[in-house]
Amino acid sequence: MALEARACAREPPLARAARPRCAQSSVVECGQHRTPDRIVPMSSNEPDKSNEPDQSNQPDKSNGPEESNGPDPSSGPGHSTPPSDALCFPLHFQEWGAGDPVLALHPLALESTAFAGVAQQLARHGLRTLAVDLPGFGRTPGPDAPLTPARMAEPVIEMARRLEKRPLLMGMSMGGRVALEAALCAPEAFRGVTLIAPYLPWRSKRMMLQLARWMNPSAAERVPLERAWPLLKATVNLVERRPNIREDWLARAAVRVAYYFTCPATRVHFLSAARELALDRAFGPEGLWTRLRDMQIPAAFVWGGRDRLIPASHAESVATVMPRAHHFRVACSGHFANGRHFRCLEHAMESALLRVREEAGGDEPVPQRPRPLLDAPCLVGPPLGDALAELPARP
Repeated sequence: MALEARACAREPPLARAARPRCAQSSVVECGQHRTPDRIVPMSSNEPDKSNEPDQSNQPDKSNGPEESNGPDPSSGPGHSTPPSDALCFPLHFQEWGAGDPVLALHPLALESTAFAGVAQQLARHGLRTLAVDLPGFGRTPGPDAPLTPARMAEPVIEMARRLEKRPLLMGMSMGGRVALEAALCAPEAFRGVTLIAPYLPWRSKRMMLQLARWMNPSAAERVPLERAWPLLKATVNLVERRPNIREDWLARAAVRVAYYFTCPATRVHFLSAARELALDRAFGPEGLWTRLRDMQIPAAFVWGGRDRLIPASHAESVATVMPRAHHFRVACSGHFANGRHFRCLEHAMESALLRVREEAGGDEPVPQRPRPLLDAPCLVGPPLGDALAELPARP
C-alpha cells in the first residue's frame, strides 16, 4: 500500500475508485508530514525486497509513463531508489552517474524524469544526479497542508544532510524557488545552487495575486477526469514516440502532465503549490527578494531569452541583489518547452552547474565586481519566429 502512495499518478484511476485521495494510504505520522510505513536505506542502490509489498500489491508497470517510448530513465544511466528511513518525509528520486552528488528539483506539475537528459551530461563530469519528486508530485505523496516553498524544502534539506557528501543543488522554475528556500534556510547543507528560470515573487502588481487566497485546491478533487485516463495515456504515448521529442526528457515530462492530472491528489497538490507561489512574499523580513542578499553559497542563474513565464526584468533585479552570482542567458530558450533547442538549455544548465562547482571547490576566485552576463551558445542555429526578447544589460 505504501508503494501505491508513491506511484498514484501512474496507476489507472479506475483501480483507485474507492480511494479518492492518493496519499491516504497506509502511513505513519512523522512531524508535520505523513510517511509511508515501508522505506529502505538511501545508501542502497536497489530496494530492500524483504520490505517490499507482495507483487500483487504493486501497480502495473505497463501503465508507467516510461513504457517503451525510448530509454527508460529509471534504468540504464539512472535508477529509482527509495529514501532513507531517517528522513522525516519520503522523497522518491532517480539517480544517474557517480561522483559528487547533485540534487535536482523539477518545475511545477512535472517530476524527476525531466532531468534524465541533463543528468546524463553531468555524469560525464563525475557528477551523480539525484532527481527528486517533490512532495505531492510524481511518486512522492504530499502532506495534508499547503505546499509552500518552505514545506517542500524541508525534506530536501533533510535528504542533503543524510548524503555522504554535501550536494550541489539545482532547481528549475518552481523547483528553483524551492532550491532557493533550501539554500537560504540551510546553507551548511549545500555546496552551491544553480537556478534555471526560477520562480520569484512578483515585485509589483501584487494586489492581483491576492485573489489566489480565494482558491480552494481541494475543489480539484471533484473534477471528473479519472475516466479520461486511458485516452489521455494513449495520446501521450503517441506524442512521446515522435522523433522530435524522443530525447527531450523535459518536454516528455511536460506532456505526461496530461494524464497525471487524472489523479485527484495530483490536481489538489498542483493547485496548492500554485496558490502558495502566488502568495509568496516579495519583501519584508520573510520576503524572498529581501532574503536573497543573505545567500551564503555560490550561485548561478540561467535565464531564457524567449521565456514568457518568468519576466526578463527578474534577471536584472537578481543581478543587483546578488552581484557575485553567475548569470547565463540562453537566447534561443523558452521556459522549458524549447523544441529543437532543448539541448541548448541542457548545455547552459551543465555550464552553470560546473561553474558553481568550481567556485565551491575554491578553484575560482571571488570577484570584487559584479560578474558579467554570459550568453550561452545556440547549438542548433537561429530560432524560428520573431526576434528574441533581450534581457536588460548588466551595469
